[in-house]
Amino acid sequence: MCRNCVRFPSSSLDIPTHFVKTVLSQGHLAPLPLYVSPVYWAYDYTLRVYPVPDLLVIADKYDPFTVTNTECLCINPGSFPRSGFAFKVFYPSSKTVEDSKLQGF
Repeated sequence: MCRNCVRFPSSSLDIPTHFVKTVLSQGHLAPLPLYVSPVYWAYDYTLRVYPVPDLLVIADKYDPFTVTNTECLCINPGSFPRSGFAFKVFYPSSKTVEDSKLQGF
């Protein structure tokens, strides 16, 4: 998605924050132009992010991150094997995320 952005983040640490802000501001999980990401209009409503959820899980191979924006907790657990078998645990009662990892692998 970074290759299609108008204003590139100033550092690589800002990429998750920039991505989450873009997705939540656009209200869509694929906020790209039609020539980049064609839309099947019959099912476009399934990718809408309105109203803003409590938790949004972005399952991508990018580095793991946890970002909060507009009271929405957005997490990316990252690639399971590439991150050393690390994963994230979400506790709905307290709306917190904990980093975990399998030991012995």
